[in-house]
Amino acid sequence: MWAEPVFQRGGATVHWTWEMGEREHYWGFSFRPWQANEPRAQILEQWTSSDNDLHHTEHFVTRVEHGNLYRFSAIWVAGR
Repeated sequence: MWAEPVFQRGGATVHWTWEMGEREHYWGFSFRPWQANEPRAQILEQWTSSDNDLHHTEHFVTRVEHGNLYRFSAIWVAGR
């Protein structure tokens, strides 16, 4: 699963939220450059919050060196 590309200004630290995930599976996330020749896209922090109905929201604090388009993606692993 992935989200539409997002723009982040170079040198900026930004807090993004994504309503993705649930508690029954292991989730892995990535934050990647959309285009070539981007030297660094970092997830500085990542955490999960949930409400009383167990709707989960992922939080990411990201930093990039150059302003450009970036993409979040996620994958979950099912048990046997």
